[in-house]
Amino acid sequence: MAIDPNNLSATAALTFSEEFNAFDIWNGTTGLDTIGAPQWSTKIRATGTLPYNDESQYYVAGADGSAGAANSLPNPFHVAEGALTISATPANPSIQGSLEGQTYTSGMINTYHEFSQTYGYFEMRAELPDGHGLWPAFWMLPEDGSWPPELD
Repeated sequence: MAIDPNNLSATAALTFSEEFNAFDIWNGTTGLDTIGAPQWSTKIRATGTLPYNDESQYYVAGADGSAGAANSLPNPFHVAEGALTISATPANPSIQGSLEGQTYTSGMINTYHEFSQTYGYFEMRAELPDGHGLWPAFWMLPEDGSWPPELD
């Protein structure tokens, strides 16, 4: 049976939902729950940025503002009234060397090691900014982390 986006309750089963009443992160690699119930990861592979996308931001890895370094970085994550805001903040020039030269700090979320699904209907409600060096996106990536197979 085909999924009808106009009649989801009859043609699809909800498998993942996030209303952002809180922001719970999880370390799917070690299984340690860092804040609350498992849901999201804020880690981006082995590095804090994606330089091949010509991005300007360094992704802060934890909701506590940590990036795995001794630097005190701004927490880019804020939840209020059922919405998650991820902010980009200009990086202090004195720490840009430890941020792989990036000029902003920001954040990203993913479900890597937490949730995966091969087929179905996927929907995201979001306001995404545009601008030079920004890379707002909703990506579906392979569970094994390989690239380039992805849907944008």
